[in-house]
Amino acid sequence: MSVRVAGRDATVAALQGLVRAEHADFVVGVERMPACEPARLRGPVAGAIADVVAARVLSDEELAEALAEQEASAFDTHPPLRERIARIRSLPDVEAPRDDRSALVLVGGAERLAEHEGDLRVAHEALATWDEVLAAGGAVAARQAGDRLVVELAENEVCHPASYRAALEAAARDIEEDGELWGSFSTLNHLVDGALARVPGARQVVRDARVVWAAPDGGVIAPPEPADEASGAERVAGLIGWLASCGAPLDEPVTASRQDWELPELIEWRSHQRTAAGDTVHVAAWTSGVLLLPADYSAGTRAAANVGVTPDRSLLERAVGAGPFDARLLPGAIWIPAEQVASVKEAILRGRLTLTLADGTTHELTAQPGSGEKIIAHGGLVELPGWVAANDLAATS
Repeated sequence: MSVRVAGRDATVAALQGLVRAEHADFVVGVERMPACEPARLRGPVAGAIADVVAARVLSDEELAEALAEQEASAFDTHPPLRERIARIRSLPDVEAPRDDRSALVLVGGAERLAEHEGDLRVAHEALATWDEVLAAGGAVAARQAGDRLVVELAENEVCHPASYRAALEAAARDIEEDGELWGSFSTLNHLVDGALARVPGARQVVRDARVVWAAPDGGVIAPPEPADEASGAERVAGLIGWLASCGAPLDEPVTASRQDWELPELIEWRSHQRTAAGDTVHVAAWTSGVLLLPADYSAGTRAAANVGVTPDRSLLERAVGAGPFDARLLPGAIWIPAEQVASVKEAILRGRLTLTLADGTTHELTAQPGSGEKIIAHGGLVELPGWVAANDLAATS
């Protein structure tokens, strides 16, 4: 049917486009999306994917290799793409009108789609260009990922001391011995990007649909091409020299502690708690702090929070799934950092929660009558400063 309507070549290109789009989605996810969190901004995702596809970042040779490596599954609804493409190429072609525009025109274009992409996210970050997102969060995200890797390597005694030079030299030794870098090429990328993020004035920008590093004057910072005959260890040694020439402080100790980069762990969450003032709120507690979320949403606030007409509890579930970084940005949310929490006492069966802040302020929350809500524990209680959990038999009022 597709061949009769669009022609043989267009149908083949569309099937190949599935592979190109999947690869582009991976590229955008790796190169651009990490910057959104520290930037507190979002870029146009569909537009970025379309740009990567249009730039032919995936070469024809790589496309052919990807098609050849696809494995069939008993759960597939269709044969592998390479078989479908071969079959289509064997069919007689027909004349059909040609339209090379992106399919995004069907939804009003990339700009219009970008406006609505925010509706799919719990936190409604402001829409910005990718250069703006990367300028605000690219180097931060790269440094966090690189520092995390260096710390992990040092803790596992792979390198000593905890510095980028030691980590890269360990990579060179590993490649020399095994021909691989701990089984992952991304390991080396994280180390190089993390080191560049420490270069004063270096920033990430988009060039030809790819994210690259740029100097303060706008010039691209790119590593020199290694000689074809260079071994893996020699290539890493060349990267070390190049990074040093760029001004990367390779010998500077990396002192990031685990709490600087580990995701906060969820402790408890419950819905339909009632404050002394009669307000109904949702409560979620992480090791990094406590979130209070108003449950009495007007239709307008519901729309702003993208919860539609679903029950209030779904908003809490989405906030819990998003984590504290995004959840605290929801309309009306109150975020109390862990260092400001003196104690949280809970009577599980009675449904009472007393929150005491470091300044002595006390907030008592009780389960809303008839809500039928019970506390849901995830992996048991994790220590929050002063956290106390008790059942009704032992709890005092």
